[in-house]
Amino acid sequence: MLLYSNKHDYGIFKRRILVACVAMLIASLAILSNIFYLQVIEYKKYKTASRNNRILTIPQVPERGVIYDVNNVSLTETVAMYNLQYIAEHTVNYPEKIKFIQTLLSLSDTEMQEINKAATRRHRPFAPITLKGQLNDKQVAMLAVNMPRLSGFSIAADTLRYYPYADVTAHVLGYVGLMNQQEREKFAPLKDYQNTQYIGKVGLEKFYEQDLHGRAGKQQIEVNARGKILNRSVHTPATPGTHIQLYLDIKLQVKVQW
Repeated sequence: MLLYSNKHDYGIFKRRILVACVAMLIASLAILSNIFYLQVIEYKKYKTASRNNRILTIPQVPERGVIYDVNNVSLTETVAMYNLQYIAEHTVNYPEKIKFIQTLLSLSDTEMQEINKAATRRHRPFAPITLKGQLNDKQVAMLAVNMPRLSGFSIAADTLRYYPYADVTAHVLGYVGLMNQQEREKFAPLKDYQNTQYIGKVGLEKFYEQDLHGRAGKQQIEVNARGKILNRSVHTPATPGTHIQLYLDIKLQVKVQW
């Protein structure tokens, strides 16, 4: 009776071992087939996704075209200016840092509302967002000294439209200004305006906007898993806007005006 019991238990044990081995084999085959599917069948898909996450493309704003009078005298000029920018993906504790910047630059509540509105606009991943333009020398100096405390923020060089004969040409040329929300929605579908902040508002600057604007370039940046920029390269240089020559004689216009 005891011998029968031992044989019976041994048989149950062997069956259990066999079932366990079969289950492990099935699980191993499932894992291996899944690895094969990801590594071989879906290789190109995930390779492309990985590259898109590692290599990012940022539009480069072109230099605006110049407007000349009939004698090739420049009626518009480009002067350097500095903007405060930030990259959301690189910024930790934005509210605390922007509050520090407000105190540092003595910004009003109205200016802060504009800054926070700009910060919440839709943007490309890792694309720099301009929070405040046309910083004066004192503001640039204050930011530069405290930049180690402001990770994610940066001072970016930009250009500003200047009119040397504004008193006598403003009614003809018009001016360039910062885009409002309605204008952003209008120009958003145009690929050459994806990183543009300033456009022609009135006059010839507005009428010939897309000619003067030029074609945007592309800059590729390589980032690591934490979003830190490892390398920058210009993929496609920006094409400057078209220069425009008028029949207006600025010297004669000045004499008539005065």
